[in-house]
Amino acid sequence: MNISDINLGTLGLVIGCVVTVVMLALLYFAIRKRRFEPGPDEVLVILEGGIEPRVSLGPTRTNPMRNQVYRVKMVPVRVRAASGGPDSRPTRDDLRVEIRLELVVRLPKRVDAVVDALSRLDADKTHLPEAVEAEYRRDIETQLEHGVSTSTFGALEAAAPGVPETLRHKLALMLAPYELVDVTLHELRLTPAEQLDPENLSHQVNLRALAQRHK
Repeated sequence: MNISDINLGTLGLVIGCVVTVVMLALLYFAIRKRRFEPGPDEVLVILEGGIEPRVSLGPTRTNPMRNQVYRVKMVPVRVRAASGGPDSRPTRDDLRVEIRLELVVRLPKRVDAVVDALSRLDADKTHLPEAVEAEYRRDIETQLEHGVSTSTFGALEAAAPGVPETLRHKLALMLAPYELVDVTLHELRLTPAEQLDPENLSHQVNLRALAQRHK
């Protein structure tokens, strides 16, 4: 055995040791759990492969190499909605109105509420106005039109810049799991007579109600 054989053997041993150390380090990081802590207005959502999302309201430990960790922000979200026009349902006093409002909603810091929200939206979108608005707009506008049809125009005017309490309550129920923080009425006006069809029986009733109102 010459010196070169010894050097090659030593080099092979060193390389083997280095590879072993690297593999052990990778194994350590693959199984190591890190501590995650939510901010004051956050909860943690841990997505584990093939398992339902796990929601943590406080500090938790998980392996970020195997699981995805999202920070769901519990912040106010502004959602806009509108209803009305010639094809809408009239109020109880046979008037069609055009209404535009803004709702402020917030996801409560509760495990059941967050899990419910995750069934509708991705974890990183539960606090984004455009995502929440897209998810709820149709339901809001349907409920808004129904609320208008069960109110009089005078009741809607009297509640401005909010909405009648019965409508607010129904909107709050429909928005679950989000909590309704506030509703602001930005526009409330009668649909102009020029937009109504005098040949349409329902519009004829509306036109008579408008004429009566302007006497």
